[in-house]
Amino acid sequence: MVIENARIRECIRSRLVQRSLHKPNALAMVACEAAYRHGGPWLDALCQYLHGNYVQLQKALHQHTSIRLFHSQGGYLGWLDFNRCGLSHAALEQRLVQKAGLLLESGTHFGPEGEGFMRLNFALPRRQLAQAITRLQREFPG
Repeated sequence: MVIENARIRECIRSRLVQRSLHKPNALAMVACEAAYRHGGPWLDALCQYLHGNYVQLQKALHQHTSIRLFHSQGGYLGWLDFNRCGLSHAALEQRLVQKAGLLLESGTHFGPEGEGFMRLNFALPRRQLAQAITRLQREFPG
C-alpha cells in the first residue's frame, strides 16, 4: 500500500502487525513491482471496462426500474436507492435474495441512514451484469 498520510499509514501498519500481515511474501513483492512498472495499460483497460459497466447499469436502472443509482466518481460499487419501491429494509433484503436471486451489500452496514439502500459490485463480466440488471428490472419495475 502507498499511504501518504502518516497518521493513517501508522494506524494501518499497526493493524497489519497485529494480524501478522505486515511482511509481504517474495511473490507479492515481485507482483507489486511488476504492476507498478508494467500495469498501466491493464489498469487503463480495466477502468474503461468498469466505466462501461457503470454506464450500462445507470441506463438500465434509469429507464426501466424504480431504483436510483447514485453518481459514481470511481470504483466499482454502485450505491442503489430502493426507497421509491415502498418496502421496508427487511422486505427489500428478502425480495432481493429470495425473488431476484441477488445478494447485495446492505446500506445499513454504513449506519441507520443506509436504510432502503444497497451496494452492488459491478466489477464483473458484462453478461453477469446484464443478468443482475434483468433481475432488478423484473422485481422493481419503474
